[in-house]
Amino acid sequence: MKNYLVNFFVWWYGYIFLNYFKCKVYQKYINLLYKNRVIPMIMSYREPLYGDNSYFGRILGVIIRTAWITLGSISGTIKIIPYLFFLLLIFCLPFWPLFIWFLV
Repeated sequence: MKNYLVNFFVWWYGYIFLNYFKCKVYQKYINLLYKNRVIPMIMSYREPLYGDNSYFGRILGVIIRTAWITLGSISGTIKIIPYLFFLLLIFCLPFWPLFIWFLV
């Protein structure tokens, strides 16, 4: 019986929990960053915005990109919160029978 119990926890946290995190939470966050155009803005952070090579154009481009990256990251983080709560539920789910048993 002990072997089955250990195998269950290894399966639950090693496969189900990590698979949900990798396939849902992480991929959803990366897709949100691409959808908000945050990652392309990070990759071209030092390039002049709209091809304006003047000093003012470079400074303005850095300011706009910094604001874009900040707001896009905050927006992506807010949108991923329900998935993180569900991930916490998946993490605690194997222990619900123990909680119920202690309450009774």
